[in-house]
Amino acid sequence: MNSIKQTYITGKLLIAMPQMPDDRFKNAVIFIYNHDANGAFGLILNKPLKKINLNELSEDLGLRKIKDNNYNLDIFLGGPVDITKGFVLHSNDYTEETTQSITTDIKLSTSTNVLENIGDQEIPGNKMVLFGYAGWEAGQLEQEIADNEWLVANASKDFIFDCESSKKWNKSMANLGINITYLATSGGNA
Repeated sequence: MNSIKQTYITGKLLIAMPQMPDDRFKNAVIFIYNHDANGAFGLILNKPLKKINLNELSEDLGLRKIKDNNYNLDIFLGGPVDITKGFVLHSNDYTEETTQSITTDIKLSTSTNVLENIGDQEIPGNKMVLFGYAGWEAGQLEQEIADNEWLVANASKDFIFDCESSKKWNKSMANLGINITYLATSGGNA
């Protein structure tokens, strides 16, 4: 009997293959923030929604006003599930009780306190504000990877926060040494 060791990919990137059958994930680059025997959860890093004034967002969320009336944030679609749920993916220079450390350089906060700190103290230094997430049931992501729908790659703070969202898919492919010009749009298993 063959036994394949289960590998979880928390803290890694998922990169959609060109033949991705689900249009919601076409050319998506997803940061996996939780993956275990129960399933996986991730945030799409390259689907910008709009730029919004932080005071407007704070008002919509019932938070106090921040000092800088001109502070604008890019808002991203983190995924198609529960798009009213907000996430702040950020560098490790900010922590509160509910902050989750994903890697040594990358943390995730879901408390609205982080938004007030962004405007008043400019921390965390690197951040992405996302609404919604991508989720997979137990075994679903593993099957999609086996079906050649996704590539898995290492994530870095620099890539997540410094690479323009419109260039993330091409850059992630290039980081793997893949020239997308030569990438087959269909594959098989031997």
